[in-house]
Amino acid sequence: MTTPTLAPPGTPAPATPTPASAPTGPALGPASRPAAPAASSPTPPATPSATGGKAGPGELRAHVAGILANNHGIQYSVGDLAKILKKSGGAIGNACDTLVRRGEADSAGTSPRRYTANANTAAAAAKAVITAPGLGPARPRTPRPASPAAPTASSIALKAGPPVKGPVTRPNGQLYYPRTLANGLSDVEALRRLRAANIPVLLYGPPGTGKTSVIEAAFDDLITVAGDGDTTVADFLGEYTQREDGGYEFVYGPLVTAMR
Repeated sequence: MTTPTLAPPGTPAPATPTPASAPTGPALGPASRPAAPAASSPTPPATPSATGGKAGPGELRAHVAGILANNHGIQYSVGDLAKILKKSGGAIGNACDTLVRRGEADSAGTSPRRYTANANTAAAAAKAVITAPGLGPARPRTPRPASPAAPTASSIALKAGPPVKGPVTRPNGQLYYPRTLANGLSDVEALRRLRAANIPVLLYGPPGTGKTSVIEAAFDDLITVAGDGDTTVADFLGEYTQREDGGYEFVYGPLVTAMR
């Protein structure tokens, strides 16, 4: 048994220590504590060439020009460029032909087709910067031109060429004798006037009535295709053909050739 010690009268009692109080408020457990934000770095925008998608307008042509310009004096075949850019030989061939046609590259051979840079190739390569969709400045909207008025009979007559008289030589060397229509014009002259006025014409009739003959007599810049039961889409649009070096290239058909 412990006997309490009594202090003499008049002596102040010792101060009793007070335990420190814990901060008030809801306790935060591991599940309720906010997680620290994870560090993130900006992701560069993807471009068509980086993702392997379809190249933008003129992009492939500019990349081809870049390779040629950076290796001036070296000849590249379509197959070489296709391996470097990992694109189809047909697309590479079209880009190279366009560069040559625009004077931005030189053709160095045909079997196989080879190309090299010239003085204008570096400028063509500088146009290779293609802005990713949505990142470039907005393009100004160009107002669509008004549709031209439909041609009239008088406008067709004003565009008439010299009258056609006598036989006309067809591309195969045969002579075609124009036939006179109800209005006094020959069939050859009528077709030429309609073409000058941008009016389409449909000739209909059984075989052997001269439909092809009159068209060939009227125009010397035609590309004709003989259609039959075996005609396929490739006969019009084109198809891949094998080159002498074993590779393949796309050769355009008469329809695409006429449109270009």
